[in-house]
Amino acid sequence: MGAAPQLSPDIVRRLFGAVLALKALYPDDAKWNGEIYLELAKLIKAYSHVIKLSHIGFPSDWEILLKKEPVIGGETPSAQEIPQNIKNMRHCVLLTICSFCATL
Repeated sequence: MGAAPQLSPDIVRRLFGAVLALKALYPDDAKWNGEIYLELAKLIKAYSHVIKLSHIGFPSDWEILLKKEPVIGGETPSAQEIPQNIKNMRHCVLLTICSFCATL
């Protein structure tokens, strides 16, 4: 796993900090990149006319920071090894982001 990015406390306390924490906790790199990350990118693009990335703490290089690097020499756990509550985490991530954006 790469070194954690150095972010200002202001960014960490905003939505970006929460999404970055969820990225670190999400157990399946391929699913994060292929589902969560892509859905988040689509959501931000769809609402780019109303979302100011700086207001939600997203730095200009957010796409690089939120994409997971594949673990070299490691394996992603199988679906049977991941508890149901963690499988549903991706839905929680997207709902959190949508809820936060709706309050802007």
